[in-house]
Amino acid sequence: MSRSWTKPFERRSIIITWLATVIVGLALRRLVFGDGIATPFIVVATITLGVLIALGRALAKRLSRSRS
Repeated sequence: MSRSWTKPFERRSIIITWLATVIVGLALRRLVFGDGIATPFIVVATITLGVLIALGRALAKRLSRSRS
């Protein structure tokens, strides 16, 4: 369990959410388009999703601290 709902800023939660998003997204791409997925696309998608998820969580954490 990732505990993303109860502890969204934990490193473990972020990593599990990131990997699940990559796996589901690439699987959907494969099912919808039916073609192979190029390795560079996998690398770029994985890195981009990781950065965006981590930045989103960091921004949310900073905003929740500033409101307290």
